[in-house]
Amino acid sequence: MNTSIFSKLKRIYSFNPAIHTPEAIYIELTGTCNLKCPNCPRTYSTKQRNHMSDEIFRKVIEEIKTYFPSVKELGFHFFGEILLMKNYDRLITFARKEIQNVRFSISTNLSVTNKEQIGKLLLCGFDSIGIWPDSTSEEIYSKIRPGAKYSTLKENIIYLLDERQKLNKEHISIHIGMVLNT
Repeated sequence: MNTSIFSKLKRIYSFNPAIHTPEAIYIELTGTCNLKCPNCPRTYSTKQRNHMSDEIFRKVIEEIKTYFPSVKELGFHFFGEILLMKNYDRLITFARKEIQNVRFSISTNLSVTNKEQIGKLLLCGFDSIGIWPDSTSEEIYSKIRPGAKYSTLKENIIYLLDERQKLNKEHISIHIGMVLNT
């Protein structure tokens, strides 16, 4: 019996990775988040969410390397906040060594107060960092990002941009996304 994480998907969807290879794969490293955003399904879930174990992560990376050698992008985000993981940089560094010539991206709410965690984003191998404040005002931000402070977010964005320049990592693209909230 094949114990591959992807073997069940292949059976369900008659998926042949030699013929149908995805261009992007997204891996949710953590289901935990420090916010309770009204538009996030995780906010309303009663299920306990945790971080992915190192063992599972390494297995996923090895299987991507084996079954999807032509993948073009790995995204390490979905509904969780990666900056809440103390070891995310070690995992991404491992993945970067194992899977090369692939674009690595991350999305974050960037609302943590630990600047060291923010600085690690620039050192572990990401090509693209997305930040989604979805607001340009404290009033709206506090409604759509309960638990976060708009002033902290602004400080963190400036810190990230300054660190990127100091570390000569300007090849890392930083995206700030907005969705109209009224």
